[in-house]
Amino acid sequence: MNLARSTRSLLVAVLVVGALDVGVRLSQRVGEQAEIGALPAFDAAAVDRIRVGRVDRMVVLERRGERWFVAAPSEAPADGVAIRALLAELAPGVRPLARVDEEELDRYGLAGGSELAVSVEAAGRPLLSLTLGHDAPGGGTWLRWPGDDSVLRADVGGRGPFDRAPVAWRDPTIVDLDPEAIVAMRLENQRASVRVARQGAGWVSDAGWAVDGPTMAALVTGVARWRALEVAAPGQVDRRWGIELEVRDRDPVRLHFEQRGALFFVGIAGTDQRFRVGLEVPYTVARMPHALHDRHLWGPLEQRVIRFERRGAGPTGVLVQGEAGLSVVQPPGLDTEPERARAAVDWLVAPRVHRWAEPGLPDADFGGSRHSWRVTFSDGAVRTLELGGSASVAGKPCVAVRVQGRQGWVEERVVRGIEGLF
Repeated sequence: MNLARSTRSLLVAVLVVGALDVGVRLSQRVGEQAEIGALPAFDAAAVDRIRVGRVDRMVVLERRGERWFVAAPSEAPADGVAIRALLAELAPGVRPLARVDEEELDRYGLAGGSELAVSVEAAGRPLLSLTLGHDAPGGGTWLRWPGDDSVLRADVGGRGPFDRAPVAWRDPTIVDLDPEAIVAMRLENQRASVRVARQGAGWVSDAGWAVDGPTMAALVTGVARWRALEVAAPGQVDRRWGIELEVRDRDPVRLHFEQRGALFFVGIAGTDQRFRVGLEVPYTVARMPHALHDRHLWGPLEQRVIRFERRGAGPTGVLVQGEAGLSVVQPPGLDTEPERARAAVDWLVAPRVHRWAEPGLPDADFGGSRHSWRVTFSDGAVRTLELGGSASVAGKPCVAVRVQGRQGWVEERVVRGIEGLF
């Protein structure tokens, strides 16, 4: 009995000592965490030199006046946007979130050749220097201070913005213009060449046909502030396919396109520059002249819609504008939401197709369960729109439409929204 009591007493004593030891160690660890230093903040505007990259492919970035340049391994204009984003992460100072006492630095990407060195200077004076490793699970990135082998975890925006190939630091700006300074464009592909120019608040083609305003607005905005996905190696481009920008108070800018499989490239005339770009602008030019035609089926008209009728296959529906507002009279006794009815009428004043029927798109089918919309305006004008089959067109579900001999595609959501009134 005494032996058992002595054993229990000894066990309790061991547990107490162990708990005290853990407490001491924990308090020491907390103290160590609290004492983790931070790299101080610096003035990003004063920085004139950055060295970043792996030991075997260091990139040197230099500020010259208001612009940044890649100084090594080869000379080229640098991506000022990416550099400013990098400095914005570092300039407020880097404060670690945790410390790990670990000798196997390669586990954290801080040794063995995968680590990144980063140094920032101003007038030859070092402002910041650190070594970056892998991104840490749960957030942050593993790193080390100079002269300290402790592994730290800090939020520096991730490893990705620092770990870039030398060519990825080059300036991807293709065009940098005020969109309003572009007064005309000549667009060319292997089939057509069309010049469009500003006329008042809109655009007109040299052939006299109306140009689609929203399409031109998107095209001008996209080209005027055009940044590439990446800078590509110099190479040949197709000079029969491209855009010439006529710019107020400066020489024209000529751009040539090239397609390699699913990739699109742009070259600037008179230079050896070449860029990989998204497909939006080249795709518009490739679809010339159809892509620029005004997409309005009619209008915009100043008159009000006073009657809308759905005829043919399926349920018949009639929407009229009366003194009390818009109401459904067929089928009888059906209430409709005023907001939905007004949205439908607003669209019918100036209906616009998603795409005109053109080569490369599905054939517009008007057989089978065809029906039509008949729209009456306040001045007595009547427009009849035939609706046909459905298809996916340029990535969107659409319904075939036809009016006065012209065929196109309207988004299915628009058709459903209008016919849903009945």
